Amino acid sequence: MSDHHQNDLLQQTHPLVIEHLRTMLNQEQTTYRYPSDFLSYSQRRPLRSRHLDVPSISEDDRRAMCQWGMEIVDACQIDRSAACCAISYFDRFLDTNSKQAKMALLSKRIFQLSFISCLVIALKCRAGMVIDSDFVSGIICQNLYDQEELFEAEREILQALQWRVNGPSPRDFIRYFMELMPSIIKVNSPELLARLTRMAETRADCALLDYSIVTSTPPSAIALAAVWSAMRSTTVKEFHPLDRLAFTQSIDMITGVSIDDRNVQLVHNSINDLVPGESTYKTRVSFDGVDQFDNHPLDASAKCSSPHLLHREICYTQFPESDDPMPLCYF
Repeated sequence: MSDHHQNDLLQQTHPLVIEHLRTMLNQEQTTYRYPSDFLSYSQRRPLRSRHLDVPSISEDDRRAMCQWGMEIVDACQIDRSAACCAISYFDRFLDTNSKQAKMALLSKRIFQLSFISCLVIALKCRAGMVIDSDFVSGIICQNLYDQEELFEAEREILQALQWRVNGPSPRDFIRYFMELMPSIIKVNSPELLARLTRMAETRADCALLDYSIVTSTPPSAIALAAVWSAMRSTTVKEFHPLDRLAFTQSIDMITGVSIDDRNVQLVHNSINDLVPGESTYKTRVSFDGVDQFDNHPLDASAKCSSPHLLHREICYTQFPESDDPMPLCYF
């Protein structure tokens, strides 16, 4: 991009957008750096001699808990960014030297308790919700954990994270990236902009389920890969190639994150493998004694239709290609 075009872009972009993006980039490189391969601790099993009957925590276990968290917020009509923040807390917590974090990698019960606590923290900190401890213990946890266990787990997690719970997520980057969209798109095609944002966010959510991605790639790269994948699902008539080029160059110029980066390309390819055919999953809930199933399209906001969802008794989740319901607390 020429110096003239760079100056034009800086003049057209709101200074707060640029400042926020650069702050988020600094956060993900320092305080909120993505976690290392924490599951390797579970594989090393330093307590093997004392816990021979305890299986290791696997990537599949993590994926199941993360997907469960997304389904819970969807069923309650809460913005899915809360679940994404919970996943970030969970991964970063398991990467600490906390005693509970190490035990969570050796005990599926503690592993699950830790994720539920991270979800509650995210709902409080990022969704601004007041959470009834009776609801969490009795309904969400089905009385597998009492209120004292949940309280202590929250305290342990917050201390391990040093109360750092406001880091950037891929969804945060996506929303700011969209502010760099060419003016002609923002003015003339607001529906396209909204659809691109929605599709990119859902693709980023899928990427968060992949352990190899979250332990090797910063949120900004995940976000750009998701945006790139979403753009490629549009037609040339909808989104002209020159506008696409201008958009990606604007992101590169302001943030230094480029679609030519190897990490971005790897995540982009993984996302395309993760979301073939725009599949859906179902969530089973019980309302007034009647089982209901809600479909969640991959490229749409996954929200259930009932205005009374917060009063539902959320009983089971059902994953793709499975005929058997899986209890929410499945360990």
